Amino acid sequence: MKTNEPKVVPFITFCGQAKEAVEFYTQQFQNSQIISIAYFEKGDRGVEGDVLTAVFEINGLQFMAMDMEKEYCPQTSWATSFYYDCDSENEFDKLLEVLAKDGTVLMGPEPVETSSSMIKKCAWITDRFNVTWQLIYQ
Repeated sequence: MKTNEPKVVPFITFCGQAKEAVEFYTQQFQNSQIISIAYFEKGDRGVEGDVLTAVFEINGLQFMAMDMEKEYCPQTSWATSFYYDCDSENEFDKLLEVLAKDGTVLMGPEPVETSSSMIKKCAWITDRFNVTWQLIYQ
């Protein structure tokens, strides 16, 4: 990383689905792009052709991803999730639909009221890549 880049970057490990996941996320979220993808080559520790590193952005936040060999691939948990504050109800509904397809809706969509805020819609979804998202529309 260069000195002007963020020091903390979310890093997601996939089991052979990194390219598909990165392409999916950058198509679904606003203002998103793939910055770079490097692949394992013959002789590398990893599956030839799988993603060694992918750098992408979702709405200005940089992420990294890679593929891990299936026998070493970590278990995922909804204890770690990505919180996404939607700009509109339409954006919330669209993201809920596409992230939930072949995934699991853990909660919502539902309103959440606390003493300090009112969230119109909130949902927790583990998508088909086993990545958990918290979608919020305020």
